[in-house]
Amino acid sequence: MISQPDKLLLGVTATAYRGDNAGLEAVFEKIIFERSILTMIKAGYLSDIRGLEVSTDCDISDVTMTAGDFSVNKLSAVIDTPQRNELIVNSYLNLGEGRRGVAFCVKVDHALHLAEAFRNRGISCEAVYGDMNSEERQDVLNRFSNHDLQAFN
Repeated sequence: MISQPDKLLLGVTATAYRGDNAGLEAVFEKIIFERSILTMIKAGYLSDIRGLEVSTDCDISDVTMTAGDFSVNKLSAVIDTPQRNELIVNSYLNLGEGRRGVAFCVKVDHALHLAEAFRNRGISCEAVYGDMNSEERQDVLNRFSNHDLQAFN
């Protein structure tokens, strides 16, 4: 890495505590500010957490890991199935109590497939992903903000 003392490098993350125990200290010289999820909930910046478990019959024991993360393609092959996506939609309908929702997916194809599964059940839903045109992405986020979309992933 080229030293550029006249430049400031700022790192921001929502996942400072990872399952593989790799911390930001490996990337940045000094952590100068940190807030826990609990602190942010108590301050009113985040909603309180209410977890509900939905069990599936997916077996990820054969999905390999690299550098502490699942192989995206192998995980997607197990997770992104019509049956599992339908289970997610059914669970949302049964447990969501009419709330709006955000789903996190393995990869873009999964986001597109899950959004389609929601729409097939009459729930307005769109996928949002990194390679999307910025105006299109902003349109989806605005529609969600304005309650024109029930969910996005």
